[in-house]
Amino acid sequence: MNDTSTTVLQAEGLRKVYAHPSGDVTVLTDVNLEVAPRSVVSIVGASGVGKSTLLHILGTLDSPSSGSLRLLGQDVSAMRDKELSEFRNQHIGFVFQFHHLLSEFSALENTMLPSLIHREDRTKVRERASHLLDRVGLSDRFTHRPSELSGGEQQRVAIARALITEPDLVLADEPTGNLDPNTGAVVQDLLLEVSRDTGTTVVLATHNRELAARADQQLELLNGTLVTAS
Repeated sequence: MNDTSTTVLQAEGLRKVYAHPSGDVTVLTDVNLEVAPRSVVSIVGASGVGKSTLLHILGTLDSPSSGSLRLLGQDVSAMRDKELSEFRNQHIGFVFQFHHLLSEFSALENTMLPSLIHREDRTKVRERASHLLDRVGLSDRFTHRPSELSGGEQQRVAIARALITEPDLVLADEPTGNLDPNTGAVVQDLLLEVSRDTGTTVVLATHNRELAARADQQLELLNGTLVTAS
């Protein structure tokens, strides 16, 4: 994890337009965002307003139609695909509404995967993954595959996987949206607690205003731009 004293993420004038036969669809018009290290930022907004699109752009999984994005002081738009992929794998973790765990792998193997892709030492990765799974309360589920885990347990594995590379930034897209209220509350607590314990910066998109209110900075995506949440 880098020691970034000023900003982890800086977006200026982000715009996203999708071409469509019946006419272009503008999702983001003018998004500006600056995120400090070790902070938690929440983004709320109605369903379909573009929260997922924004997080995909912030995570370099998608490109804006215009505007600039700097992560850890680097202009990611200037990176080639291979360089960008390596940067993303090393510095960014993702937690989605649907856990996207690989069904043929165990909880431990799923957690280890991002670091193994980065060709880190397997013994060290296994030790780190074991610690993370223990940290999220799954010390007795190492060998279980996703089909043998509850929804909440699967999302805990996804959180551990997002943290395995010790990223500077975790992007969480509706991380509790597919869970029942009680399980969702547990996962909320866990995500915020672990991120703050590890010093990882978190940007989360959610329709859950109770979860959003627990963030250091609360924003709303409205008419294609970010405003302070009311």
